[in-house]
Amino acid sequence: MNLEQIKAIANDIIQDKEWVNDSHSASEHKGVKDGLHRLINHLEEVKEEVGYETMYGMINPLTWNGVSVYRGRPVDSDSISIEVVLRGDTDKPNDRSIIATGKYNISTNWCSLNVKDDLLTEDKYNYDVDLENDLVKAVENRDLHIKS
Repeated sequence: MNLEQIKAIANDIIQDKEWVNDSHSASEHKGVKDGLHRLINHLEEVKEEVGYETMYGMINPLTWNGVSVYRGRPVDSDSISIEVVLRGDTDKPNDRSIIATGKYNISTNWCSLNVKDDLLTEDKYNYDVDLENDLVKAVENRDLHIKS
């Protein structure tokens, strides 16, 4: 789930006033609104700090800026190969590197990816497994769309 989706859900909750019918529920609604605004503000503040430092540049799983997924050849009748590409932190528009490869099943929306060995600059906390999981979720949730 990306930041824009979280903002939309928070806005829906903030706008829901049907249950507010007295001073107690009005106070509760005010507290919910304040808490959601604090959450959104905090997520916006930290979104640039969150991410994975790679040898090709930073990957932020809240925005996925610079990350694209491309469709490859068919693997079988239901699956295609896919490549995850990161645009580098340079001004060169063609500076792109394949950071993961895998396959995507069109009928079940199932994705399997393998992040490139030695991609990440930090080797602690199993960041490569976390990045693989974040990428798979982003493809399956359609936060990252597969391009032709």
